Amino acid sequence: VCALRRRYPDIVFPCLGLHPLDGTFDDEFWAETRRLIVEEHTSDGGGVAALGEIGLDFSRALVREQAAARGTSEEAVRAAQVAAFEAQVALALDLGV
Repeated sequence: VCALRRRYPDIVFPCLGLHPLDGTFDDEFWAETRRLIVEEHTSDGGGVAALGEIGLDFSRALVREQAAARGTSEEAVRAAQVAAFEAQVALALDLGV
């Protein structure tokens, strides 16, 4: 999508972020993801219209499935989603998007 933004800057406006069910949110992963989003937003011909798709998905069946797949608790899955959501909202505010 970022390459399309550079090719069609007047009609393509990307949203970048972590889906609530991505399941890969940790400090190291977020630092790299954040760096890439900021880099894209500040690059020539770049720009990020919004951070997305972000949010919280506490659907019991999905949370239970993720907890089992990760070998962790449902509460840990929910906590990771909240941390990812808060970090992305803070970044959106920092970038003014």
